[in-house]
Amino acid sequence: METTTEAEPKYTTHWMSECGSFSMCHFIAESPYMLSQCLSKIIGDQRMPPLFSIGYHQCRWNYFTKVEVMELNENFKKNNLPMDTIWLDIEYSDRKKYMVWDPHRFANADEMCNELKRDDRYLVAIVDPHISTEKEYHVIKESSENGFLLKSKPTQSSADYVAKCWAPECSWIDFFNPKACEFWTKCLQYDMEFSKGKENMYIWEDMNEPSVFDVTDTTAPKGLGYLFYIVHSMEAHL
Repeated sequence: METTTEAEPKYTTHWMSECGSFSMCHFIAESPYMLSQCLSKIIGDQRMPPLFSIGYHQCRWNYFTKVEVMELNENFKKNNLPMDTIWLDIEYSDRKKYMVWDPHRFANADEMCNELKRDDRYLVAIVDPHISTEKEYHVIKESSENGFLLKSKPTQSSADYVAKCWAPECSWIDFFNPKACEFWTKCLQYDMEFSKGKENMYIWEDMNEPSVFDVTDTTAPKGLGYLFYIVHSMEAHL
């Protein structure tokens, strides 16, 4: 950026794209407030956050068992420490199959949520958009059968793109596909088995890009035309 010494500053910026052409909105405003007003006209206003979301949240990588979570909860109570929410990272899942509780370490997750609810506390569990390719996993099954996954080449008829992330083999939801977005939203709703009946449970949407662990630049090939996205996953619960 260049700035002149004249009364009216002159700004010059340079933009480059690694993936071909793209659309961009450029806002010019006299204050941050006016800038946010311009942005809200394009994408809409932000919802008011739930009250518990501005309290104290306890999170680390990782809490490995339901017993560990309950011990944490008891220690906060015993020491009279305020806490609104406990966050669970990837180890709650059954072999990195998000939205599926580990049947041994987190058996009867309803019981865990109910105990937290009695103490007026909430639970937030992580979900990533890279999907384990394990055959019996219901999310990969439905998304693959309906063409909701990123393709290995930029054509709908090509094979699903597969690479390594937290699971040894993963595929990624294609968020350029409106039906894939609808499917992902459905996965996050309360009527799914993962969060069914757990009124104090919310979703943490993480790794909002195709993170690929076994390549140099740790992302999917840029020619695939993937979409970097933000999913307002809490909206599925409100």
